[in-house]
Amino acid sequence: MKVTRDTLENSQVVLTVEVEPPEMEEAMTHAYRHLVKRASIPGFRKGKTPRSILENYLGKAAFLEEAIEHAVPEAYNKAVEEQKLDAIARPQIEVTSTEPIRFKATVAVRPTVTLGDYRSIRVQSQATEVTDQEIDRVVERLRKEQATWQPVERAAQLGDLVTVDIKASSGDKTVLDQKGFQLELSQESTFPAAGFADKVAGMSKGEDMEFSLPLQAKAGEEAQESAFKVSLSEVKEGKLSEINDDFVKTLSAGLETLAALRERIASSLKAQAEEKEHLRVQNAFLEEAVKSSTVVYPPVLVDSEIENALNEQARYYQQGRDGLAAYLKNIGKTEAEVREELRPQAASRVVRSLILSKIAEEEKIAVEPAEIEAEIERMLQLNQDKIEERRKFLNQPATRGSIERAIFNRKAVERLEQIARGETLELKAAAESASGVRTESKESIG
Repeated sequence: MKVTRDTLENSQVVLTVEVEPPEMEEAMTHAYRHLVKRASIPGFRKGKTPRSILENYLGKAAFLEEAIEHAVPEAYNKAVEEQKLDAIARPQIEVTSTEPIRFKATVAVRPTVTLGDYRSIRVQSQATEVTDQEIDRVVERLRKEQATWQPVERAAQLGDLVTVDIKASSGDKTVLDQKGFQLELSQESTFPAAGFADKVAGMSKGEDMEFSLPLQAKAGEEAQESAFKVSLSEVKEGKLSEINDDFVKTLSAGLETLAALRERIASSLKAQAEEKEHLRVQNAFLEEAVKSSTVVYPPVLVDSEIENALNEQARYYQQGRDGLAAYLKNIGKTEAEVREELRPQAASRVVRSLILSKIAEEEKIAVEPAEIEAEIERMLQLNQDKIEERRKFLNQPATRGSIERAIFNRKAVERLEQIARGETLELKAAAESASGVRTESKESIG
């Protein structure tokens, strides 16, 4: 086997491979063994036709096609091993000759990440406080969710629940067509367009109205002025409960008093705010790390990220390619257009992920088997139903691998936050020791 190697930009290598006569003969023998089992040749039992007769009967092209299917993957694997390439995806292969078999393989190899001085990056943490007004808003939302709606014979008002037929068009294109749609008239709502509730307020049962409003646009796009046709068929008024202990007991939340409800809401809002702050610190850190780092990666990683994003959108409609078709039809774009729109964000996610992985490598972050076991036990305790069956599933290699990656990512982003706050593992170890918590290492990262 002859192999030549050319290095391309973006972590790609082109291998030109030629299968030499001994390997070519082995591939042709392999082709014969496969073809003779399937071919029915007059005068011969299946599987017993001599090679020369079978080749004359089927033609040399059929033999070569079968030989290529066997020889190319085998030759490619040998070439990658010989060249010591760290391939990370299926190659793009182009067969350039059949006699002898010669092909080109474009190979995506592991990205290279050169980090800047990430340990000097600092991100100031912000306090996470929950106000009484925020708690009041949640209580009021719960109150509205518990409202009983009763039909009324009057014009619609803000706060009412209306049933409408809505049709909106931009130029000659219909952008929305909903019949029997129930909508609470709220000034804060932007569906189907900001100001829609104000337009419908004042309409009476059986009334039709036409007006124009700009439909809500996606980021980077201009809002499109759209012509609306609205028919109102029903108006309902909400009857709200008084906010007291009796109201709390109707929520099926296991609480008895308004004070207990407000305390639980405050705790939930606090947790949400803290999680949002964690994400802000992580994103700010990675933004700075991206600026000071150099990342070279193959385009296939971005293509894979785009594919994942498309599949995620399609799942909102239904499974499979039909789901993707439904999604594309709903947004009025081709798959190629959506792929190009997703490309910048996908590239950004790839770069950030590679930098995070490289930092984790530099910080020697690892997941111990005991940590995986502890996580499995925690997951089992969340649901006691069929616990042994679930334990067996969670201990499967693929599932354990997924759990390990989740723990690894969690530890990696925790380390980012430590660096962002200017902490060292010595300080963290001292704090954990004081509280009786075992630290994973005493290596300084500051």
